Formats: sequence, structure tokens, C-alpha cells
Amino acid sequence: MQTPGYMRHVLRLILVMVLLGGMAVPEVYSAISRPTHLDKSKNPFGCAACHVQPGKLGSLAAATTYDVCFSCHGTISQSRRIVATADISSVLRKRYRHPIVDTAATHSPDEELPEKSASTRRHVTCQDCHRIHVSTPDNALEGVKGYSARRERNIKAVREYEVCYKCHSDSANLPYNMKNKRLEFDQSNMSFHPIEGPGRNRRVPSLIRQLNVSSTINCTDCHGNDDPYGPKGPHGSNQEYLLKNEYRRTEGSESAKTYELCYSCHERQSIIENQSFKKHKEHIIYYRIPCSACHVAHGTNRNANLIEFDTNFVKMIPAATYMRGIEGRPLCYLNCHVGGRDSKHDDAFYSGKRWP
Repeated sequence: MQTPGYMRHVLRLILVMVLLGGMAVPEVYSAISRPTHLDKSKNPFGCAACHVQPGKLGSLAAATTYDVCFSCHGTISQSRRIVATADISSVLRKRYRHPIVDTAATHSPDEELPEKSASTRRHVTCQDCHRIHVSTPDNALEGVKGYSARRERNIKAVREYEVCYKCHSDSANLPYNMKNKRLEFDQSNMSFHPIEGPGRNRRVPSLIRQLNVSSTINCTDCHGNDDPYGPKGPHGSNQEYLLKNEYRRTEGSESAKTYELCYSCHERQSIIENQSFKKHKEHIIYYRIPCSACHVAHGTNRNANLIEFDTNFVKMIPAATYMRGIEGRPLCYLNCHVGGRDSKHDDAFYSGKRWP
């Protein structure tokens, strides 16, 4: 029986033969997912699609890597007659995007992520997330290096978040207004969305049928192209924070559209019928308070149920407190400013058992 190391060696050898010799991709790939760029049915030009002369791996067909990518994944790709391509270049021109065109020139093939120097310019390029010689239709992140939840660098990324953590966790050059995502999703927190592993809350009646309390989700379940018919992935979006769907964070009427992001995992009817929290309907429909006034999207070490109050709505002096109380009936002691007036939640408020 051949060892896994031997098989990896054979696959590397085959890949080198493909790149240097221009030979057809062998059927050994039928047992696994065939690399997209080595599939003649998708890339009939073979190595020449990216390399000036096959065999000279450093000799690319354009000055920058993203220009090479855009020759197939751009607006001119149809003239090249490349099959089944996606126009990524147009998505990267959306209002919110990964700034590949603006910052890719700063990339170095020898760099180590997360960044260790605060003075390093933040940047991103295609190869931070894709290895074009081994990526497959089933896994566009195949072969990419990642950063683990245990702070291990340069690991082979197995989970999607390990690729995201390279730039969005312990980088020394994080912007002042960007939180460390590894810390937000830390499984020792009081509550978190289940990115690294299942969440703490064992009662979430609002979950859609495809999910349960043992499920995990990916970053791209929320972040990605806002055009469901366009190229997949977190390249660009017209929604703030590079979100796939609308997530309103200001006062306004509730609808399936305004909280479409939340309702992609949480049944709208369940929320409106107060199956999780007995006052959801009063908050979001009667008083038009957004989900973000009480909940954070990633995770928090302050409270259960992703409760962390937005200071645009809740006054933090005196300190706002959240008590889980009876199931579905927590107690929040705070001063909430909505509808142009203050609503004080105190003992008198709760003893009255009625909303103002």
C-alpha cells in the first residue's frame, strides 16, 4: 500500500509534467476533483492562458497577477472563448470589495500572514485565497495556506475561516475600527455564531430547516456577492461590509428584505411569532428597532445570545445590563432611545408588565 506522502509526490510530479510539457491532464484526477485551470474543457489554452511560454513559470502574460486572472475572469473573457468563466473584475469594482486592484502590487510571495508589522500596508491579491494550479470547482481554496484558531501560521487551510483569519484576525496592521475576528468567534466566548464550531445556545427555534444547533457556517454564508446569479465568493458587493444580503442597522419598518441577511438562517415567521424571545415582535415591528441594536453579528464575551448593545440606541451610562432570566424572557436594565424618545427599562417598567 502506497503512503500518503508517496501519493502527494506522484501528484506533484504529474502537475509539473502538465505545466512543463503541456500534456493533457491524466485521468488520475478522475478520483479527485480535477484542477479547474488544468481542465481542457474549461481552459482550452492550457498553460498559455497565463504563461507566455509554457515551462517558464515566472513568465506571465501580463505585468500583474490580477491582469493575468482578468484575461479570463474579466469583461474580455468572452472574446478569449474561455468556457464557464466568471467576470470577477466587474465584481471587484462594486462599492464594497476586496481591494485587489488597488493593493495587489504590495504583495510579496515570501510574506507571512497575519502581518507582524503595524507599518506594513494592508493589501490583498488573488493568490492570497487561490492557488490556481490546484484549485478545483468544488474547492476554490484548495491548497491555500491558512491561520488556525490556535494561532498556527502557514497551515494548510482546511476550513474557510482559516483563510480569512490570515488578514482579519491577529494582523498587527488591523485598522483601528476593525475587530479581531478570531477573538470574536472564539469558542470560549459567552456567545458566537458557529464559525469555528457549534454554538453554545442549545435552543434556537428560529433556525431554518437546513440548520440545527450542532451546525457550523462559513464566513461566505454572510459575506459575498450581493448578486445571487453572479460569481460566488467575497470579491465584492453593493452591501456594506461586503454582505450578500441587506442588513439594516437603523430604525425602520421590518420586512423580509430589510433583514434578509438574518432571515437567510433564521425563519422570519418564528422571529415575528416570538418563539425565541417573547418581545421580538414588539421590538422590530412596533418600535422598528433593528436587530443590530441588541445583537452583534460575530460573537461577544459579554453576554449570551449574541447580546451586545449598540450605543446608537442604548445609553451606556449607567451601564446597560442583560440578564437571561426565564427562557425567552430576559431582563434588560437600560435606557433605550428609539422613536425620538427614551424608553427606560427598570424595575418599574417590568412590574408594569406593559410596553409604553
